[in-house]
Amino acid sequence: MIQTIAAGQYDQLTRFDHPWPFYVVDNFLDPVSLKDLIYLSKQNNLTFVDCWDNKAILSVEDKTLPAKRSLLLNQFNNLSNSIKKSIDNHLSNILPAKHFYIPDLIVCDPGYKYGPHKDHPDKKITIVVFVHPTMSDATILRHSGNSYSLKWRVNRALIFKQEEHGIHYYINSTQYPRVTLNVYITTDSPMPFQVTSSTPV
Repeated sequence: MIQTIAAGQYDQLTRFDHPWPFYVVDNFLDPVSLKDLIYLSKQNNLTFVDCWDNKAILSVEDKTLPAKRSLLLNQFNNLSNSIKKSIDNHLSNILPAKHFYIPDLIVCDPGYKYGPHKDHPDKKITIVVFVHPTMSDATILRHSGNSYSLKWRVNRALIFKQEEHGIHYYINSTQYPRVTLNVYITTDSPMPFQVTSSTPV
């Protein structure tokens, strides 16, 4: 059974320590940026990342399987700058003195699943903003065999630090694409990442 956590409204950055340390803040992006992300998520220029065959993640595209696609947002200057401004406004107290932003729009098909994992060690801070639709599956945190899900709320940001975060995973059990803005804060120049897998869901 998945327990719900962080079900309230959080207008300021709020820290939680259970099941492992993370932060939540609502209304993370300005309305124009949110609208732009939804528009971009519906375009045909997203890059295939992987797909789910009901047993495992596959890195070779199969159009019959639910897939994950992404769009790096550094190419969109106005949007990228607006995202950086939101990060600086909300997270100034936890950002490293020297840091870089890697904003990535992620779209997961209905039926997609990405199993338990920890993020790449070069991701000093991970930010996941729930973008679209109104109701979907939020990121699930796992600890000691128990699973905990944040309440999905549009424009809610889940934030966690590399040195504190634990196992997490996500699914899309709805009939609509699951759209998130994932931003990775690094202390080196931006670079591609791989996740470290744990046991399957």
